Amino acid sequence: MRGYCSAQETAKRWGISVRWVNQYALDGRIPGAERLGRSWAIPEDAAAQRPDGRLDQHREPVDVRRAADHDEKGKGDTGMKNYIKKGQKLPLYGVGPAIVFGMGAVTAIGIILFAYVWKIGFLETPWVLLCRMAGVLLIGLGLAVWFIGALRSDMDASIAENRLQTGGIYAWMRNPMYSGWWMLFAGICLQWHNVWALATVPVNWMILTVTLKLTEEKWLLNLYGQDYADYLKRVHRCIPWPPRKA
Repeated sequence: MRGYCSAQETAKRWGISVRWVNQYALDGRIPGAERLGRSWAIPEDAAAQRPDGRLDQHREPVDVRRAADHDEKGKGDTGMKNYIKKGQKLPLYGVGPAIVFGMGAVTAIGIILFAYVWKIGFLETPWVLLCRMAGVLLIGLGLAVWFIGALRSDMDASIAENRLQTGGIYAWMRNPMYSGWWMLFAGICLQWHNVWALATVPVNWMILTVTLKLTEEKWLLNLYGQDYADYLKRVHRCIPWPPRKA
């Protein structure tokens, strides 16, 4: 773009990383910065001088002006930064860690009990190979779904800017990151070709569904109102499927 510098060029001028340039722009500290996908275009006059107030380049780029109530509670002290911008309404991670830990614990307990303690429910040939092949496919699919939802959909910026994300993979499923983890754990369970251990798959689905209905879906409905209510009607919670017509 004429009259603009890339984030990479600006980072070289300022002697900082590209991530810091993007963070400055996200915080509104670079006048005239224009968003281009996952990066920013910086006006040449703004790129000539770094914004006032140098930040520590050796820590995670987060907004030091975090809301006071979150500071008082000590949120973000553990390295998982739930709030990265002033005015952010929803936590960055939400109930994600609890859901993933819960599904992982259920999967591990099921495999240990049925495959190693009670040693019951093992399937024989040809089911062994079929289970393992299906498991590998599910693991790969789960990783792909999680990767797209978490790292290729600009979700962190959407949360920080209080924007409802409904594009890309989110037009096909509302919770690709959680669905990816559910597929991953299901694929891992299949590697043991144990019919009783497979009971953990629907249990994990119930954990995922109930937790989301009681937490994040309520938060999003309160924040976005009718826009989110319409989104609920069009797009499935966790199963990738073409969006329904409103």
